[in-house]
Amino acid sequence: MVLTNQGEPCTRDGLQTNLWKLVKSLAAEGSVKPGLCFHGLRHSLGTALYELGLDREARKAALGHSSDAASMVYERGGNRRAASDRAFNALDEHLTRTVNKAKNGE
Repeated sequence: MVLTNQGEPCTRDGLQTNLWKLVKSLAAEGSVKPGLCFHGLRHSLGTALYELGLDREARKAALGHSSDAASMVYERGGNRRAASDRAFNALDEHLTRTVNKAKNGE
């Protein structure tokens, strides 16, 4: 939930109006490309979650998807090698912690 300066829930229109003002300002200074929108932000999040190596179920939950097909869209835009490397690094770290706990009797 996003709140206004007065602590009230922000409406969709209010949020979109403020986003457009922010995007125009950031585009004017060259920080973002003109035309950035909610869907573009959502797509960026989906791609980033994929590249971070999060599994499809985690990405579906974060993005509110009910089908694998919807989440697979972001896999096409991501860097598969980087995502794979991060996923296996995370697995390696998890296994190392698990083995160390077992060695220490935890």
